[in-house]
Amino acid sequence: MYEPVTVCKGRHFADRMEDEITDNILVNYDGCLYSSTDRGNWIKGNPGSSPKTWAPHLVSRRFHVLLAVLCVTLICSLCVLGTIGVLYASKSNQFESLKAQHRNLSERQTGVKCYKRCAEGWVYQQEKCYFFSTDEMNWNQSRGQCVSMGGDLVIINSQKEQKYLKSMNATFWIGLNDLETEGWWLWVDNKPLSQTGLKFWIIWDLIHSEPDNSKTIDPLGENCATLFMKSRFSGWADVSCEQMHRFVCETSSNC
Repeated sequence: MYEPVTVCKGRHFADRMEDEITDNILVNYDGCLYSSTDRGNWIKGNPGSSPKTWAPHLVSRRFHVLLAVLCVTLICSLCVLGTIGVLYASKSNQFESLKAQHRNLSERQTGVKCYKRCAEGWVYQQEKCYFFSTDEMNWNQSRGQCVSMGGDLVIINSQKEQKYLKSMNATFWIGLNDLETEGWWLWVDNKPLSQTGLKFWIIWDLIHSEPDNSKTIDPLGENCATLFMKSRFSGWADVSCEQMHRFVCETSSNC
């Protein structure tokens, strides 16, 4: 321990300060301030004065320490925020990836899900539910049966649908007729055949084709259409609405 040698107010404080001075502090005795960093130099001042007045070098040092602590804290906070941002972005990408995988899986399983949403006895295909009858009825009876089950006679509006129905390898009533005006074929939803632009009438040979409105069997002619399957011929044919055939109903799959 070093001893102060400065006299303040005519008194020597060396013996009084010996056990009380520690590093980097100010001690006030009778209006004199002693700083251990001044190596024994007394500073004249008023009792109770703030150390900031008499030791600006200590205040400056504390300010720099505080500033350093704040800087370190700020840097640490930025690092933490950066880490959180990276983790969030990573989790967000993972979530989007999982959503895409789930969407793809759902699309692949659509048939299975929609099958469960079709009524019992109906078959899901191409976003529709189909009912293939085993009983034979005339055209009007067939349509009435479809309506009673929540559907209607099938409307064929794509080549893909035509191919699917042909794969059943049987003759069925379809929802097409010219009962109101001869030659003006309408689907059961009242849309004209000419509007769809799709026609699958059978061409028998270079001279004969469907529809022909033959009156050989029915004097009223042939005003209802079937999906006709016989031998090597397949397609649409107009026949008497009173003939007995199986039928195909369709309804929405609700998918």
